[in-house]
Amino acid sequence: MGLIWKNKKTRIWLIVTAIVLVLGIVVNAVLLSVPIVTNSLSLVFGGERANITEDNRTEWYDRQYASKEEVLDAANDFVIEVEKEGIVLLKNENDALPLSGKDAHISVFGKNSVNIVYSGSGSASSNSSTAQRTLYESLEAAGISYNETLKSFYEDSGKSGKGRPENPAMTSGQRLPGFGTGETPMDSYTPDVVDSYAGYQDAAVVVFSRIGGEGFDLPRAMAESFNGAAVAGASADSHYLELDENEKALLEHVKENFSKVIVVLNVGTTMEIPELKADEDIDAILWIGFPGATGIMALGQILTGTDTEGNQISPSGHTVDTWAADFTMDPTWYNTGIYGSEYGNRYLYNGETTDYAFVNYEEGIYVGYRYYETRGYEEAAADPQSVWYENSVVYPFGYGLSYTEFDWDVSFGTDSGSGITADDTLEVSVTVKNTGDYAGKDVVELYYSAPYDYESPAIEKSHVVLGDFAKTDILAPGEEQTLTLTLDVEDMKSYDYADANENGFSGYELEAGEYRIIIGSDAHTAKADAVYTLSEDLQLKTDMNADGEETEVANAFDDVSAGIFGTNTYASYVSRKDFEGTLRTEYLDDAERTLTDELKEELDESIKRKYTEPDAGKPWEVAGDAPAIVPVNSGLSLRDMLYDEAGNYVGEVSFDDPRWETLLNEISLDEMKNLVGFGAFRTSEVKGVDGVVGKPLTVDSDGPSGFTSFLSESVVYGTCAYQAECVMGSTWNVQLAEKMGELIGEEGLAGNEKGDGLPYSGWYAPAVNIHRSPFAGRNWEYYSEDGLLSGKFAASVIKGAGKKGVYCYVKHFAVNDQETDREYNGILVWANEQSMREIYLYPFEIAVKEGGATGMMSSFNRLGMKWAGGSYALLTQVLRDEWGFHGSVITDYSLNTYTHVDEMIRAGGDLFLTQDVKTFGMEDDATQIAMLRQSTKNILYMVANSSAMSISTDGYLRPVWQIVMICVDIVIVAALALWGMFAVRSVKKKEQQGEKA
Repeated sequence: MGLIWKNKKTRIWLIVTAIVLVLGIVVNAVLLSVPIVTNSLSLVFGGERANITEDNRTEWYDRQYASKEEVLDAANDFVIEVEKEGIVLLKNENDALPLSGKDAHISVFGKNSVNIVYSGSGSASSNSSTAQRTLYESLEAAGISYNETLKSFYEDSGKSGKGRPENPAMTSGQRLPGFGTGETPMDSYTPDVVDSYAGYQDAAVVVFSRIGGEGFDLPRAMAESFNGAAVAGASADSHYLELDENEKALLEHVKENFSKVIVVLNVGTTMEIPELKADEDIDAILWIGFPGATGIMALGQILTGTDTEGNQISPSGHTVDTWAADFTMDPTWYNTGIYGSEYGNRYLYNGETTDYAFVNYEEGIYVGYRYYETRGYEEAAADPQSVWYENSVVYPFGYGLSYTEFDWDVSFGTDSGSGITADDTLEVSVTVKNTGDYAGKDVVELYYSAPYDYESPAIEKSHVVLGDFAKTDILAPGEEQTLTLTLDVEDMKSYDYADANENGFSGYELEAGEYRIIIGSDAHTAKADAVYTLSEDLQLKTDMNADGEETEVANAFDDVSAGIFGTNTYASYVSRKDFEGTLRTEYLDDAERTLTDELKEELDESIKRKYTEPDAGKPWEVAGDAPAIVPVNSGLSLRDMLYDEAGNYVGEVSFDDPRWETLLNEISLDEMKNLVGFGAFRTSEVKGVDGVVGKPLTVDSDGPSGFTSFLSESVVYGTCAYQAECVMGSTWNVQLAEKMGELIGEEGLAGNEKGDGLPYSGWYAPAVNIHRSPFAGRNWEYYSEDGLLSGKFAASVIKGAGKKGVYCYVKHFAVNDQETDREYNGILVWANEQSMREIYLYPFEIAVKEGGATGMMSSFNRLGMKWAGGSYALLTQVLRDEWGFHGSVITDYSLNTYTHVDEMIRAGGDLFLTQDVKTFGMEDDATQIAMLRQSTKNILYMVANSSAMSISTDGYLRPVWQIVMICVDIVIVAALALWGMFAVRSVKKKEQQGEKA
């Protein structure tokens, strides 16, 4: 050794080898033994691979498609069908559309026409690149010739500009000062480009695009620069959802050169466009939303009014939001985003800005059409000459035009003027006849108007509320179809959380008086109505849950209603009796957002990494000594739960099956903790004692634009990039939603074909948060401003996916309606319980009661001071005890100090969405063990009723990245050994030569 050390070459080898081996040992140890590192690599590069043979498969779910490619082709075609029904024709003057044969030569304007927005960004963004079709392909397929010179001009960034910037990264709570549209300035249009219009002047199609995505809300101002680059055409008094100066100039240029102008809005929310509606030189406006990979192919068909088979079609989409004339006058304007200044939505303490953000839902129930229709009604009642509504609303909720005309024959099942009871169901038959010249579909909407007491203290009520809706099949001219719409009288109830009517009761109420049922084409246009009388006030102390059982309903969110200082009363929220006096007209002043010592201390305590709240006296407390956990092999597997005790296959596991206790007794506490604490895009394998339980590893994927993965495509790949949820909602066709769910299920059954063959069993979707503000960054990812519409679509998707064995985690539960500061120590949301139950929680309730959801994803935000994923009131009192939910609640992606796994399981949550097995800091006492067992049961129940049970495994193979790592280790060690061998041999050889000399 001395000789080796003395020699320079061998000494270098020794030093390098020692360093490499030490580093290698450390790196290998970190990669293999630090959970967050190991699991993160597995998420990116692929984790354990199930060892599956054909003998391990049981086809319990019918597969319509033989391969992954086949179902992808079908799904891509389906997206086009959805887009055809989801495109909304907002304006069509002078019969500008459909284009006739003489209009086949058009010019397409707008820099974004060559780079439309297919989807929003973030975890829900789908990879549309493999199947992505362009706007110009859509025109070609429809037989429309377009101006290629103009297209080439926009494709050349050197001539027309770089276009819009890339979407901001998915960094939570970004505060965008502005965002560029990327529209080409008019001085870039050369004479050659302008001259090219001559051969394509039958019509001009002008495309305007706006982005959307996770982690940011849309700017409510136009900044002069963004990411160091100038924002072209920015105007200081404008916002991102208006046209910028370049877009306005482009429109003026187009109007000067074309007699027919069609505007296409490629936007995942609404825009402020009163000038476009009023402009006589703009003939038509189409909203296309975000069309997914292939949906844009529908645009050409809609423009021509002819599908690919030569059949007539008409637009049949209807708006899912109210298109307001001035967004700054919306009730949410002063209570959303950053509140007018960089840190205007942060609390202050001792005069300094804190790290705690908030949002106040002071508008109460008056969100979207509930505000505009109610205030419009009140203004007209006070002054019949009032034009408030006309000046405030561009297009109402539920609005959409067609190329054809329809007549309705409305028949109310119960005569107008009749008395009703809470147990009654009102039925309306509407015979829709196509009286025009084009084939098309029509939407019928049912609204109700409940009595409102102007004289006495009263529960707040919207003038109209959507109660039901239906859509016809495609009707040829002269053809008719009868639709039946229903409304349970009890569903017209209002939630009185603070005894507003002073009758000594808080809860759901039906107040005596006249209830008007309205059949309309949108929220503002009534075609027929009937009035019914409820003779007495009814206090509804119970409600029907998902199991058909009556459950008690009681206030769950008094603290949230009361606001951070506990001083909010009914009068603190917007009231129909005095809109002018109760609407906020300026941002909060410093005094309204300054924390007391006690509140600051409580918030600081909540972000400590260890949860330490005592269980004593809490509703989840389990008294007594901790039971000894010694797993016992009873011979019962999870798969056995699919059979009754006589051995007959029943296909559905009951949540109340007494055998659950036997199964749980076969699982160790450590396995339970691993299952609950590591829930990132999977549910973990549970072997149980002697491997008897046999719960397989599952693949759970992001959504809702299909099966998506923002981390990698090692496991989730080759799936359809579906249209945005707002487009699906705009179809007003729940049958399409169920069909989408079935296709999702088919893709799930195909699963990881090129890998281990595991199905995709879980889906982080649908998303049913509310379009509270048009500036919310993820509006594209949610259905609507209305809770019922959102819930009906969600329930249909869930039912469709469930037919094929996919469990859906409905997200984000709850009141998670903006991105700004969403994850910044948990934004504090303050809202009254009436608005929560009637609007924000309602779609989740429908998803559970009608869709049979077995999965739910809690949200980043807090409800008041309490993290949503740790809220017992939300996850147990309301979700489980009131609604009868059975299944698993997962957190949103949780790497935050304010989210605690111990708090989660006590609240009624089950899975922690992180790749690190979160630390269970609480002692394994009776409460902790009981909560872990309950969470384990909830997860196993969800998985047992899924496609995951179609396979059994012969163990799991090492992840590929670990095999590669081992190979690299072997190569490095071998190289070092070889180097050392030659170095030592060289030294010895020299030594021998020296001895001979």
